[in-house]
Amino acid sequence: MPLPTIDPREFRDEVEERHVRAMVKRSVTDGTLHVGERLPLDDVARWLGAAPGPTRCALEHLARDGCVQFDGKTARVADPRAQ
Repeated sequence: MPLPTIDPREFRDEVEERHVRAMVKRSVTDGTLHVGERLPLDDVARWLGAAPGPTRCALEHLARDGCVQFDGKTARVADPRAQ
């Protein structure tokens, strides 16, 4: 059976995105990041050692979940009571 070809960059991006999502969510939950705190995309990527693309995808996902507000460049920790 021939194995499908996998682009290692896609796998790396997916892993980085999951890592960023998990770390930002954990940091909000444990109080490391506070409601209203600004999270510039480049700073988050640097902090977590991720590329900007996967970081952007992670912040977009977290925005859909209501964890942050995200305008494409800067996220802000959302107030969970506002939902």
